[in-house]
Amino acid sequence: MAKDNRARAWCMLAYPESAPSNWMELLQEEHFPFVVSPLHDLDTTEDGEIKKAHWHIVALFSGKKSYEQIKEYTDKINSPIPQKCADVRASVRYLIHMDDPEKYQYNREDIRAFNGFDADDYFKPTFAVKKQMLREITNYIHDHDITEFGDFMTWCTANNEEWFDLITDQYTLYTTSLIQS
Repeated sequence: MAKDNRARAWCMLAYPESAPSNWMELLQEEHFPFVVSPLHDLDTTEDGEIKKAHWHIVALFSGKKSYEQIKEYTDKINSPIPQKCADVRASVRYLIHMDDPEKYQYNREDIRAFNGFDADDYFKPTFAVKKQMLREITNYIHDHDITEFGDFMTWCTANNEEWFDLITDQYTLYTTSLIQS
């Protein structure tokens, strides 16, 4: 059986010195969702040398695309060899080195999304992380003798955006029940 070289998600690179100045617009005109990293101009080699500046791109398609089809897009922006994206979540998070603390940490706010790509979905905490956050919330509520949900949410708004997002997204009932008990 022949190996399928098609995929719905592809990773690409663009370099400032070789990409046309309007390379993002050129990709946007193709009408597929994609996301672009901040300019990676502070990445280093193992020897501490600064790597050549580049952008990472993660592109999604409604159906599988072959390498040859993707190469048509990358050729337009003078991008080197595209690669099938093994894991979209990991690739999007890599745009800022989120899960690679030994690498330079780029700002999430500098990620650019096009054509309906929702990058925020890929930064939501995993189930295991949510459970750990709920343990932390539970301990905080008990340790600080929190008795009012509104006061706690006001504190979260000012001090812990991740807790606020988790509680308002899924765990309002859990948190209010915990505070009332």
